[in-house]
Amino acid sequence: MKLNAMIRYQCRSAVKPLCIFYGILYSLMLFGVILAGIAGGGDISTNGAELSCFVYLCFFGSLSFSEDFKYFLQNGFTRRRIYASTLCTFALVSFFMSVFDTLMSTLLGLSGSYVSLFTTLYGGGQNILAHWLWMLLAYLFFCGISFAAAVLKNRIGKTLFILLLITLGILLFVLLPILAVNVLPAEVTSGLFHFFARLLGFGPNRTLQLWAPMLTFLAATAVFSGFSYLLMRRAELK
Repeated sequence: MKLNAMIRYQCRSAVKPLCIFYGILYSLMLFGVILAGIAGGGDISTNGAELSCFVYLCFFGSLSFSEDFKYFLQNGFTRRRIYASTLCTFALVSFFMSVFDTLMSTLLGLSGSYVSLFTTLYGGGQNILAHWLWMLLAYLFFCGISFAAAVLKNRIGKTLFILLLITLGILLFVLLPILAVNVLPAEVTSGLFHFFARLLGFGPNRTLQLWAPMLTFLAATAVFSGFSYLLMRRAELK
């Protein structure tokens, strides 16, 4: 099986779950709008579909390792070719989803029935190409980080992986806020806040720098993809 055939196989495997996901997602959104309209009337809008897509892509990325990697490895394909096929599949799925979601959010936004995550963060009136590129790179990021997590779990084992997640959660959501409020100087806390704000595209004097989150997503995806490749080189079936 050549590389393009491997990509076609993975894409075909992704089509049915993706169609089911979008069918459920937009059915729930429509049901919510109808129910809210019946209950209260007035102007009703929905948002947050992209967050559901992020969650879906996390499952998709992790299953790409646990299912497709094992299937290809058992059939004699090299890890390098499996890795290349997986990256291409991530790119194609992310491209399709970003185009579809950008078009849908733009069309629904015209009627006032939907507010996209991009619009919520950066306001209305932004370039649709910037919207699409932001979505594409964000989707690639979630594919990459979930795939890297699945590979890491395979290498270190489920128990140690769960302990690692718990430790990371405590550091980020417990210790870091405590340090920021009670230990670190206000200048350091403010500097960290502005640094992360700039990574998300919020520049000084309330300016928007949309290239910043795009580069952040791209750089993070490259790091996690490289990390995945290093771990995959000696990954074994479990």
